[in-house]
Amino acid sequence: MRGRIIHYSDRDGRGLIAAGNRQFPFAIRQWHSGIAPAVNQVVELTLAGDALQSVALVPGHVRVRERARQLARTLADALGRSTPDAGGVPTPAVARGPDARLLAAYALFALSALLLPFVSVAAASGAGVRSFTLFGLAGASPAPGVPVSGAYLPVLAMLSFALPLAWRSRAAWLALLLPLLATLKPLFDIFGATARATRAMGDVPGTDPGQQVADPLAALPCIGTGAWACLLAALFIAFAGLKRAFPVHRP
Repeated sequence: MRGRIIHYSDRDGRGLIAAGNRQFPFAIRQWHSGIAPAVNQVVELTLAGDALQSVALVPGHVRVRERARQLARTLADALGRSTPDAGGVPTPAVARGPDARLLAAYALFALSALLLPFVSVAAASGAGVRSFTLFGLAGASPAPGVPVSGAYLPVLAMLSFALPLAWRSRAAWLALLLPLLATLKPLFDIFGATARATRAMGDVPGTDPGQQVADPLAALPCIGTGAWACLLAALFIAFAGLKRAFPVHRP
């Protein structure tokens, strides 16, 4: 059973979980996760009859995968309604458009771009690490002269699956390259800006190129799980688009 922590106290190690129409009190001895319990965490409850036996945190990547599957099923249901062809025989609309696996890849790309950290940058002042999703990069306030892609490109990437549905042409499937472009362009922008900032600091007399700089974009960025998830989904989508745009006719 899934639930959500609505109260927890570090002082006595006790909390309260809301699951369904019930509330379950729990103690820290029933907690079976390496991360400490906190309010609003989604948890998995194990019951022995009506009594709570154990509680475990549901990891974020598990919830993202479940949401991706749910979104893929929703899109497949919306696009897969049967429509009669010229001979009066119903044919599934999804057969002429994206299939379930492709829709699942789009769902994974969308959720990763919205929820997961795309890049993390260490602040030069030692104030910690700032993480940005692919959509959040649009509001990252880069330094002047540092082009970081806005949110329009990921939006177009997520909507690109609709073009083959509206335009019955093989060329329309090339729109499926947009998720890959939306993933790679910000990485090239950020790492290019980092390289330029490092070279510029190296040209300043008496300045060690390895010193921290004031602009966070000049600090070494770290690729996050969102970038890898977006990249894997985008590669699958791009391959599917190229395969349909340039089909191989076997004798």
